Amino acid sequence: MCIYKIFFKSKNENRKNSNREQNSEISTNDIINDLDINDDKDIETLLMKLSGRVKETNTNLINRGLKEILSDYSFDDLKLDDKSKKKILELKELAKNIENKIIKEPNYDATKNYKIDYANELNNEQLIAVTTTDIPLLVIAGAGSGKTRVITYKVCYLIENGVNPNSILLLTFTKKAAQEMLDRVNKLLKNKIGGNVLGGTFHSFANYILRRYSKVIGIKDNFTIIDTTDSADIFSLLKSELKINKKIDGKPFPDKKELQEITTKARNIETSINNVIDKFFYKYIDYTDEIITLIKYYEKYKKTFNLLDYDDLIIILRDNLRDNAGFLKAVQNEIEYVLVDEYQDTNTIQRDIADLIASKNEKITVVGDDAQSIYTFRGADYENILRFPQFHPNCGVVKLECNYRSNQNILYFINSIISNAQIGYKKNLYTNMQSSQKPIFKKFANERDEAKFIVDKILEIKGDILNYNDFAILTRAAWHSNVIQTELMARGIPFDVIGGIKFAERAHVKDIIAFLRIIINHIDAISWHRILQLIDGIGNVRATEIITSINKKNGIIEFSEFQNRKYYDELNRLENMYNKIINNDNIKIDEIFNLIYDFYIPLFKKNYGNYDEREQDLEVLRIITSNYESIEKFLDDFTLEPPNNKFHNGVFPGSKNNKDTVKVSTIHSAKGLEWNTVFIPHAIDGLFPSEKSLSTLEDLEEERRVFYVACSRAKENLFITIPVYLESYRGYTNKPSRFIYEIDPKFYFIEGND
Repeated sequence: MCIYKIFFKSKNENRKNSNREQNSEISTNDIINDLDINDDKDIETLLMKLSGRVKETNTNLINRGLKEILSDYSFDDLKLDDKSKKKILELKELAKNIENKIIKEPNYDATKNYKIDYANELNNEQLIAVTTTDIPLLVIAGAGSGKTRVITYKVCYLIENGVNPNSILLLTFTKKAAQEMLDRVNKLLKNKIGGNVLGGTFHSFANYILRRYSKVIGIKDNFTIIDTTDSADIFSLLKSELKINKKIDGKPFPDKKELQEITTKARNIETSINNVIDKFFYKYIDYTDEIITLIKYYEKYKKTFNLLDYDDLIIILRDNLRDNAGFLKAVQNEIEYVLVDEYQDTNTIQRDIADLIASKNEKITVVGDDAQSIYTFRGADYENILRFPQFHPNCGVVKLECNYRSNQNILYFINSIISNAQIGYKKNLYTNMQSSQKPIFKKFANERDEAKFIVDKILEIKGDILNYNDFAILTRAAWHSNVIQTELMARGIPFDVIGGIKFAERAHVKDIIAFLRIIINHIDAISWHRILQLIDGIGNVRATEIITSINKKNGIIEFSEFQNRKYYDELNRLENMYNKIINNDNIKIDEIFNLIYDFYIPLFKKNYGNYDEREQDLEVLRIITSNYESIEKFLDDFTLEPPNNKFHNGVFPGSKNNKDTVKVSTIHSAKGLEWNTVFIPHAIDGLFPSEKSLSTLEDLEEERRVFYVACSRAKENLFITIPVYLESYRGYTNKPSRFIYEIDPKFYFIEGND
């Protein structure tokens, strides 16, 4: 049972380097992490300990049928103020007006000699979306309705009608999505012309444009892009330097991650720090002045050391497109047509970027689904879809409702979910794929019984036909899968937890990235802090002293003034390493890595007790960089689109290279994916929807959309399970989700004692 020992090893083993690891969501709770699992008996003990949180004394709840429970409980209506009521009425009117913009017929000339037979390869609505190019277009694409196909074929159609591929801008939310679309363009057109399309994320496009036009907008082109953990580290340094860490009435000051979240929240929803603290971080209201002071120093720090965070990239781009006429004209001369994917996930800044670029000729198509807008916490604004006709009065609208993913019974079910929404544009998904199997609800006495059922079902449905990777367990919060993970492990079923510390956030990976960043930006203070504090005898104070010296010398790396310090030998080694890299214009990337590794490995082994387990990551990093010709390009891609966790050894039990695994994921991490069979456990009111969402209609509606997204991932089988009685830190929860209560009972089957 050695695999259990590996998975459940104590957190205490690596205390030495815990201060260097980044905080991230983990998929197992402290009960799991603090146990040493040796055999099946220990697994049994763990299951009992986990499910023991559930009190099984209320036999009335357990014995009552789910149908009976659903039929006799209700929820208090949310009390809406006049402002909320007015906004709801406005959004309903906007949604109603969208219907008046629907285009009924395609603008397609079948006599033209196209490489692609668009009329036969697309359904009627898709054809309308692809061939409408002369007016602004809003494509509302329901789940599984082929939005990716529409975007891909539209790029082809534009090219086949003479639009220069270099002048097509395709904005997506992942580099992978853009690349897959453009690869498909190449296959459809049977050439490599898709590679000329300017495709990528808003942030990668902003990075490209800002570097290209740096002189026009007045910034240095060798800026370093910092990620969210780097930003948090800067706040930590500033708190220490400014000695801001007091407590008022015993209340703690926000930590570095919360300071970063407050800052990015205010910038993404374009409001004041005061408003963000008042609405989202009220527990820190007494520290408002100190937080504002820290944020001002944070902005000054970035400017001093030539750093841009994610928000800077798109804000600087938007502001210059809006305020710098010469810059706007230059960009518009490059771009003739704008396409935006996942438009429901854009914030107002991203919406402005697309609109400003397209303002010259109004050649823009946006594709999205307001019913799948689930990233408000990141600043996404679903209203961008509903308000598109406001910003583009002469636009057309296409509605894609034909689903190519799920069977009709699942579609009846998810249509019923979203039909209860108070806000949004109504749609009704349909398909030709029929099934006798309806979505299934089932209740259990406790979490352990729920977990056993899910694992039994996986084995039953899988048989000899399906694979483990045809199954997903999707949860509203990561901890909802704890008991299920343990049951999967006990039964020997390989599973992959989507989450955990991401590859790019691992401390040793960030160390190497810091070394590389210094090559491009010699005054990158946050990277210097990370590197210098690897050396014995150098902490925050000494690191700041050395960095100040480098900055005074305008980035010249020379440490002779510290030759009387005990750590000078290491500084001298560091200086020699960088001189070999910086002074050699012809140095290759693998040579750079060799020099960095020669310096780093002794420090790596000193700072990380489990360095032998981490070494593979360093080799992976070397392999990734071997595909690049420049360090600058690698760093941009790595920061803006970091590698996923395919290198993570989080597959249990069995080989870490096992690709056939059950997927355990939060719903937010599963958006855009699909599986034959989906399980949604812990569908209990207060957990799903989250208790935190029950105070405002907008928050509750977002929870409904999260539930809709989860259910619409299923192709053939959908199971929603409910431990009838669950004890959490907030009290006892025993009601099924209100979203289940609202669904028409004819669209699901209740299994068990009902």
